[in-house]
Amino acid sequence: MTAQLHADFRKETGESHVGESVMYAVPLGLLSGMLWPIRDAIKFKGPKEAMDYAASMVSSVAVHKVRDVSKDMAVNKYHNDEMKKKRR
Repeated sequence: MTAQLHADFRKETGESHVGESVMYAVPLGLLSGMLWPIRDAIKFKGPKEAMDYAASMVSSVAVHKVRDVSKDMAVNKYHNDEMKKKRR
């Protein structure tokens, strides 16, 4: 997560923002703890297994989406703040 943020900061601002990358990456990386193990689609032995499989898929999609949106928001906020400073 830190490497992704670092690359995004560098792409948007042209500068290396290591501190900001780490600061935002720690909480976003902790979201990975919410991921359920994803199993291959198999023949389910009952409705509970089917529900668990569906819940793991929904959880994974939600966690990845939150991480991506949050990462983009952090980079965009910093980029927009830098642009405002340059205009003054």
